[in-house]
Order: sequence, then C-alpha cells, then structure tokens
Amino acid sequence: MMVLIQQGKDIVLILYLLTTRKMNNSNLPLVFSSIGHAFMHLFAAFYFVIVLSIESNWNVSYNELIK
Repeated sequence: MMVLIQQGKDIVLILYLLTTRKMNNSNLPLVFSSIGHAFMHLFAAFYFVIVLSIESNWNVSYNELIK
C-alpha cells in the first residue's frame, strides 16, 4: 500500500513539474492521457489479482468472476 501512495505522490509531482514548466500546449494532452493509460493498466492488474484471491473463497470459477 505504501508503494502505491509513493507512486501517487510521484505522479502528482510529475504533473506539477510538467504543468509549471514552459511546455508546448500540444504536449499536455499526451502527458495526461499517458498517465491515465498507466492508471488503467494498474487498475486492471488489481482487478485480476483480486479475482484470483476470491476465487477459492467464493467457490466460483475464475471464468465466471471475470465475465
């Protein structure tokens, strides 16, 4: 959990540095969409790990849980 908090702080710091520096405005949408894309990968990984952990507790197959 602490790793995720630290990564969140790092992302906020990166966003702050990118938006306060003189940047070409055409680069900002790419930066924000790249960060959002990275978050989607993290959330998808969390989802499948959670499904693996509850599979045995709920007595439901993996295929049924990810539908």
